[in-house]
Amino acid sequence: MAFNPILGEPVPRWRQAQRRLGRNSIVLLKVFTAAIFLVTIVSISSDTLVIRRSRLQAVAVPPSSEQVKIVVEAIRNTLDKQEPSHSDPPVGEDIFQDDDEDTLQNELLLPAPDPDESTRPILIKLMMLTSWDQSAYERAIRMHASHSRTHNYPMSVNRQPILSDVWTKPAYILSCLLRELTKAPGERAGWLFWFDADTIILNPNVPLDVFLPPATLDDINLLAGFDWNGLNNGVYPIRVHPWSVELLTAILTYPIYRPDEELPLRDQSAMAEVLKMPRFKRHTAVVPMRWFNGYHRVINESADHMMAKPGDLLVHLAGVPDRFAVMEEYLQKVEQHLPEYEIQYRDTFYDVEIKQFWRDFVEERKQIDTELESLSGKADDLVHGFEEVLQASRDGLKPFDARRMEEIEALLERKRKVFDDFYMKQDLATVRDIVSQLREVCLRGPQPFRLKSQTDHTRFRYPNSSAHNPAETSTPNSLTMESIVRSN
Repeated sequence: MAFNPILGEPVPRWRQAQRRLGRNSIVLLKVFTAAIFLVTIVSISSDTLVIRRSRLQAVAVPPSSEQVKIVVEAIRNTLDKQEPSHSDPPVGEDIFQDDDEDTLQNELLLPAPDPDESTRPILIKLMMLTSWDQSAYERAIRMHASHSRTHNYPMSVNRQPILSDVWTKPAYILSCLLRELTKAPGERAGWLFWFDADTIILNPNVPLDVFLPPATLDDINLLAGFDWNGLNNGVYPIRVHPWSVELLTAILTYPIYRPDEELPLRDQSAMAEVLKMPRFKRHTAVVPMRWFNGYHRVINESADHMMAKPGDLLVHLAGVPDRFAVMEEYLQKVEQHLPEYEIQYRDTFYDVEIKQFWRDFVEERKQIDTELESLSGKADDLVHGFEEVLQASRDGLKPFDARRMEEIEALLERKRKVFDDFYMKQDLATVRDIVSQLREVCLRGPQPFRLKSQTDHTRFRYPNSSAHNPAETSTPNSLTMESIVRSN
């Protein structure tokens, strides 16, 4: 029995039990209060964590199918209430994804940047397909997409018509070009590489940047291929440059400013005509078709150098009868990744031929520049001779007839226009033509006549030439058209 030291008497058992019960109740109350507090803190922390995660990663409990239907219906109702947009359809979206029908949409495939390299892409591959019912085209585009991923080339595929007929092609290329030019110089791509949808990658081991001109030829802005019909623009790279904007603008506006001119191949014919202009001719390199635009062999067996062979980059099925059946044959082969097609780049003909081509191109460019300089000097000498003859005629020493005077003056005016134009004076064919016409007019000139001096003797006059000494000349002292030609 417990003893109470204050009262000096024992404590009854019922009192002892009451005390124990009170102490236990207090302990239980404290434990219960602490438990409630802990549960509250954990709940608040959990809610905060969910909120934070939902803000950063949109992590939430997956919605039920009924909730999804409600949200989709609400979005549709909202869109139905909006006014229709009258803006043009988008040219391409900056995403790359597959839809439910396993079809590539408008996209811009951007490979992950390498932290050790510049993020500026060397080139962007461009394609277009506005028809949705041709699975062969879709498979061909997928081969291109796989090739782009292998070599880290961004790829953009357009599926929205921009202009009527095939004119969407140059319009789309121009839109991509302008998009790149709006970027900072260090961020924009160097080139755009166009591929028609009827091109099939045969050898994904061949990169595209190997075809581009060396850095020393930074004024070459377009690589074009020509077959037996002329230009074929099914595949070509074009530099991201203001010159390219001018070229594509000229192509798109060609049927507007020359509506009476026939364009049998539409945009391709317009491009061929525009490339004849000196403004664009100088900055275009004509490269072998087989490089990146090789044909199916049955098109023209005599043009073997233009035909695609196993190990080549691709085959272009332009003008092939029963095209889709032939595409199916090629696709079945390349989708098996046969070793006869997928040759390593170092084992192909490309490396040696491409390097030799550009070496020859540089040498030929030097020869052209040398000839241009020589022809320019000859043209100046001929013009100087004409001016002396015309001045003598005006002075009444030996007048020409009015028609001949007009002919010579018109020719001299054309010469001035050509050599005052930055692009025309660099066009070898144009300069050759001017010099040829000047020489021809000289040879058809009037009979010899004498230029009398103020003294009793006369002297032979050489136009713009100091290599002759009149004192050493024993021939008759006369100025003739023939003398001008002989001196040049």
